[in-house]
This record gives sequence, structure tokens and C-alpha cells, in this order.
Amino acid sequence: MASSPKFPSTDWAWQISSKPNETAKIIHPSGFVFVSPVKLNRLDRLEGHEDYLYKLTEKDSFLLSYTIDYFRSKSRVKGLSEHESMILSANLVCSYRFRTPLGTEFFTDQEAKDDEWRKFGEHLVVVEGKEYEVFVIGHNKGTLIAVTLDKISDEIRNLELLELPRSYFKRNF
Repeated sequence: MASSPKFPSTDWAWQISSKPNETAKIIHPSGFVFVSPVKLNRLDRLEGHEDYLYKLTEKDSFLLSYTIDYFRSKSRVKGLSEHESMILSANLVCSYRFRTPLGTEFFTDQEAKDDEWRKFGEHLVVVEGKEYEVFVIGHNKGTLIAVTLDKISDEIRNLELLELPRSYFKRNF
């Protein structure tokens, strides 16, 4: 039996499409495919094509590796297998790469202080007075970029991308 190829690496590629029922995929030339439930809504990623295939960059590979390692060793949720960590990480990175982030319209500013959030990891956001867990996967000047881990409302689904001011997030230990 052949072993599966090393994941992640730049041997893998993103496969994306503008077709409404298509979801993001990570594919390997040997035939291995990871199918994510994430649907593309950042049409600029297609670079003018209806369907597009391009190799994972070093940055993509590093982010996937770092996120997999986080879920294997640092996460609040203990005991995830390597396989489970890979699936979760791939879905989070697909959202990060291929979804347009929601802004502040649905969320409450928690007025978090600088020591209450981090640039990576599990955090809480507040919607209509209720806390929801998200995973912060990136940052820009003054904002954090996160992916929802559950459906919050009809407008905020599972694996939705958010970009909010840092004060909207509190680290979830």
C-alpha cells in the first residue's frame, strides 16, 4: 500500500471554482484530495478564471503546519489526532484564503485589553450577548482575522471569516 504524500508541502495545490456548489479543495498530483466545505466568495482569487488551480506557497504550507501543530499540542481541546488536526487546520486555512471577512456589524466590542488577546489561537467573540468560539488565524494593523468554529446565526455560518478590531476578541483558555 502506498503511503500518503507529506502534507502540507508545496507539492499540493489549491483547486477553487466560482461555481455555486463547488468548494475549495487541496489536491496532490498523486491523486490525494482534501475537500473542504468552504465555498469561495473572494472572486479575486480566481484571477479572472471560472476554475483555478495553483500550488500552495511556502506561506500556505507554513500556516498549515503551524496550525496543525497548534491543535496537536497547544489547543484547549486535547487529544486530537494528527488526522483530525490536519482536517481542522485545512478548513481554517481554506476559509482564511477564500472567504471575504465579515466586519463589525454583527459583533459586540468587548473592549479587550492588549493582554486579553493573542495574534493566534482560540478566542471568544460576542454576538447578541452570547459568547462564541473562533480561531484567530491572522492579523493586520489593529485587527485580528478569525474563523468561526460553529454556526452563530443565519448570517454567520461555520467556517466564516471575520476581521474585527482587536478589542472585539478575548482569548479563550
